[in-house]
Amino acid sequence: MRTMIKMLVLGAGLMAVAALAAEISIDADRTADFSAFKTYAWKANDKASDPQVDRAIVTDIEAQLAAKGLKKVDKDPDLFVVYHAILSKEAKVTDWDEGKFKFENRNITVEKLTVGTLMVDLRDAKTGMLVWRAAGTDYLQAKYFTQDFADGLKKNIALMFTMYPPKKS
Repeated sequence: MRTMIKMLVLGAGLMAVAALAAEISIDADRTADFSAFKTYAWKANDKASDPQVDRAIVTDIEAQLAAKGLKKVDKDPDLFVVYHAILSKEAKVTDWDEGKFKFENRNITVEKLTVGTLMVDLRDAKTGMLVWRAAGTDYLQAKYFTQDFADGLKKNIALMFTMYPPKKS
C-alpha cells in the first residue's frame, strides 16, 4: 500500500514537472478591434491524427471561445479558427510580404517547430488576416490518449486563452 502511494505521489510530481515544461507564446495584431468579433467558424486545419485528440482539442478550444463570449456559426463568421498539431519535426517559413509580387526587401523567417506543439490561429474572416495566435509546446507528447492527457490539454488550452482578447498597447 505504501509503495502504491509513493508511486502515485511520484507520478503526480512528474506530471507537474511536465506541465511546467510546456511553453506558451501568444501574439496578436494590436490594431485589430477584438470587441467587433462576436462569432466564429472552423476553417480546415492540420488535425491531430488521433480522432480522440482532435475531438478534445476542438472541444477545449470551443469551450474557451464560448467563455470569451464568441458564438459558433455556420456562415458569415467574424473569425475563422484554425488549429495546427505539429506531431513531427517541421520547419515553418514565414514571408511577411506574402501575396505581393515584390522580391526585394522581403522579411523571411524560418522557425523550427517543436514536436508536440499545438498552435491556435484566429483570422479575421473579412480580411483573412491573422489577428491572434497562441502556440504551446509539449502539448501533444503523449503516446496514448488518457484522462491525464485530456486534463492537461484542457488546462493548457485554457492558459492560451487567458490572453484573449489581448490588452491594447
